[in-house]
Amino acid sequence: MAALLLLLFLQPLLALQPLCVKPHVPALLRAPAAAPLCRRAAAVRLLERGAAPSLYAPHKRHFSGLYGTLFLLILVQAVSAQALPIVLQELTSSPQQVAEMIASIAAGSALLEFLLLPITAAVSDTFGRRPILLILPLVVSLGRFAVVFSPTLPLVVISRLVVGMLTNYFYIFVGVTSADLFKEDERAMASLEGKGAACWGAAHACGMLVGGAVLTSSGVRAADILCAALALLGALVALLTRETLPPDARASFVIRHSHPLAFARLFRPRHLYGASGLAPPSGEAEAAGDEAEELPLPWGEEAERLTLAWGEAEGPPLLRGDPLAGRTLVWREEAAGVSGEETESPSAPTAEAAASLAPRGAPMSPQQLIPRLALILALQTVHDGEGDLWQVYSTNTRGWGTKLISIYGALVGVASTAGGLLTGLSWSNSPPAHSCLCRKHTFLWSSSTAISLMLFMSRSTSVAFASIPFTAAEDCMSAAVTARLCRAGASAGIRQGQLAGDCHNLAACVRVMGLYLFGKLYSLGLRVGVPQLAYLVCAATQLLAAAGAMSLALVDWNGIPPVIDAPSPSSGSAGDTEDDPPR
Repeated sequence: MAALLLLLFLQPLLALQPLCVKPHVPALLRAPAAAPLCRRAAAVRLLERGAAPSLYAPHKRHFSGLYGTLFLLILVQAVSAQALPIVLQELTSSPQQVAEMIASIAAGSALLEFLLLPITAAVSDTFGRRPILLILPLVVSLGRFAVVFSPTLPLVVISRLVVGMLTNYFYIFVGVTSADLFKEDERAMASLEGKGAACWGAAHACGMLVGGAVLTSSGVRAADILCAALALLGALVALLTRETLPPDARASFVIRHSHPLAFARLFRPRHLYGASGLAPPSGEAEAAGDEAEELPLPWGEEAERLTLAWGEAEGPPLLRGDPLAGRTLVWREEAAGVSGEETESPSAPTAEAAASLAPRGAPMSPQQLIPRLALILALQTVHDGEGDLWQVYSTNTRGWGTKLISIYGALVGVASTAGGLLTGLSWSNSPPAHSCLCRKHTFLWSSSTAISLMLFMSRSTSVAFASIPFTAAEDCMSAAVTARLCRAGASAGIRQGQLAGDCHNLAACVRVMGLYLFGKLYSLGLRVGVPQLAYLVCAATQLLAAAGAMSLALVDWNGIPPVIDAPSPSSGSAGDTEDDPPR
């Protein structure tokens, strides 16, 4: 058992090591033409976004401290979550009251998260990420030690509120630090999101096993002492983290952009630039638009290459995707020692080739895409409204005891670990462009969550345990949506801390309403003889999220313009002359 727990703890951390090594860009660009397209395109993307300062580059020690602290905080949350129903059942014998009290406590934690998260995110954009990463586990440890020395019911409830809120905060800032490092690469973002879900699942599995064993053998008091010790260890491990936000990327704190309802910006696209505070002056934007941007393209010969230049123009873009929305391409040909004249539009054969290679369907700009993605994220977050209600449901509907609940929770954690690792590996090995993995991931993972809910609500224990393989998708089903939001926000000039705060505050708002509705629907279901009512509603929302994912075109999910091979010299049109080189 000890070896299994150690493996569950180390597996997410070991899986992160390949992302901690930055590829050598010049070596990738010198690769022969036969090299895989993904390597050459990755080099182009690295050059486009620029290399991060070495001080703020990914580091193995940083990731070890980050995910080690997250692991310990989730252990504390899992153990304390099992102790709370036992304390409440000693006060009342009504299962409906216990369910409503648990739902109210979880809703209160989500409400505090909803109220304070925008301010916390804005503070991190001003002072950096590391102070937040150090303070959160320290406050959790202080709260758990307070319960050890004064185990009263009000203090137990307050501690449960604080542990739930701050653990979610820490998980959010794990994603924010990842966005600081990989905001231009949604594959790396989604891969890290999957590995974070794997860490969450492994910690949840260990916490359910350890908490169930301690509560069965030693009681609630021993569980409180264990939680305090784990929280203190998490505060010490957090010292390994490092800062990921450079000083020149920080912004001044503006309180009017940090209120709890600031997430409404996600659904008001014309206010995205104004909310970020990073919109360039109009004169600078126009000047930047007139300049040609030379990129070392992975195709082409040394004697002749194509240069992409941005040019403001009316009409639809030749290529589809966010970076080219509302713009056209200006081609400039440079031969050996002789430069061609710059033209405002490509020649007919090149335009036809670009139009034939462009994906079908109208592309969306970030201002159009972000509201759609935010709606899908909100539908997926309804699942978090279940909270700890599943323990009460299992006890009342199937007669499960503490031992069976801990076994089921541990197996769900193992499944979540497997799902997170599968998500991370699939994104790490995916091609950089023309990939429909984003849409497939969101559709399949949301559908899998709906199936797990429909199986779990059965009165049969065997059918409920059959839902465990499908729960692998629950903790990382938003990975693709979150990664695409970060990339779209970066292209729109939105600070990553502010964008993460808005997204997670939207999720917190939905979670507050979901927790309240879950408790009320469960009570209503008990009165009308349909205790599965809450799970039916939640499964329907997941199916709607899957349908929303399929409603977006592939080009909107990819966010990367299609790669167009350079036209060969033999493909010139009939109107070309000796003075006009073929295009």
